[in-house]
Amino acid sequence: MDSPTQTLLLTLSRGSLSESERAKARQLICEPASVDWLSLAELASLHGVVALVRHNLLALDVRTFVPDPVWYAIDRASTQIAFDGMLRLRQTAQAVAALQSAGIEPILLKGAATRTLLDLDERVSADIDLLVMPVERRRAERFLRSCGYRRAAGIHSDSWTHPSDVPVDLHRTLPRIALSPAAAAVVLRRHTITL
Repeated sequence: MDSPTQTLLLTLSRGSLSESERAKARQLICEPASVDWLSLAELASLHGVVALVRHNLLALDVRTFVPDPVWYAIDRASTQIAFDGMLRLRQTAQAVAALQSAGIEPILLKGAATRTLLDLDERVSADIDLLVMPVERRRAERFLRSCGYRRAAGIHSDSWTHPSDVPVDLHRTLPRIALSPAAAAVVLRRHTITL
């Protein structure tokens, strides 16, 4: 059975809360003895959801129930995530522009795409996820290699690391879809929007 602190963390980690989740969160927060705020902040940071927790605490208008030292720690961590996200977004734009200058049209996936499309400063992203059309894959690989990236083969994507730049995951396809890489790329290309 989850503790009240764990239950609250799971609730506050959601992108948006239903009315029943909001009521449940408020009930837990308003019972001062039920929440171990220090543990909640540590677990939120450990699991990479601290910015979502902050966002939902503000949305619930319950900031006054959070002890000041804990709130300041959550706020600092959230600010760092937002800063890192802006930096990652800039790096993503540079990577996409560089590939485009080489005649390759990548499709932005996952973290950076979600962050941009939904305007989520809270979205943590450790790498840049890109998919290219199968006919462009070899060119994209040669281009990354020429820029100093090193390849580590994977199942759905290869991870390309650089000593001084953000890692790039170059996807062949997406996991758990019943389409060939070529068919998946065509479907994704049809549903892409320009950001």
